[in-house]
Amino acid sequence: TEIFVFTPKGELRRLPVGATVLDFAFDIHPSIGLHAVGGKINRNKMVPLDYKLQSGDQVEVIQSEKQVPQPYWLDFVVTAKAQNKLKNQFKSEKGKRLKRGHAIVEINLREQGYEPDERLYQKLMAHYGCETKNDLYFYAVDKGFEIEEFKNALIKKRESKLIRYWKVQ
Repeated sequence: TEIFVFTPKGELRRLPVGATVLDFAFDIHPSIGLHAVGGKINRNKMVPLDYKLQSGDQVEVIQSEKQVPQPYWLDFVVTAKAQNKLKNQFKSEKGKRLKRGHAIVEINLREQGYEPDERLYQKLMAHYGCETKNDLYFYAVDKGFEIEEFKNALIKKRESKLIRYWKVQ
């Protein structure tokens, strides 16, 4: 079943029951959805993005250029259009963070006089508690590297498997 809501200019929009202000924003235009911060219902009532719309509501979306999509938004949007736009946005952001992290790691390695190779990555991953290179890249973006600690991670000798075995015992 559906509900019918109106834009401030009186345009009729058809949405599924349970649709929120954010679903409405994405229905108008993807960029409006990505920058939405809330809504105004029937010209006077301010509501959050997860407010469930009622048939007959007139909806104005409040936006901010500083707003960025949040992962929890996926918990309350109901339209495929809104869900797909959000998922694509998060996938794109993840890719950008990975590229930025990769660049940070490689620049730091080169500044220390190293040519990036698998052995160095293994040392860094072990030191920073990362299971994969991607984890290391996210670490670089999210937390950054303290230069002295980074240097020490590269020169630290790894304990032999035999020594580690005996420590565990």
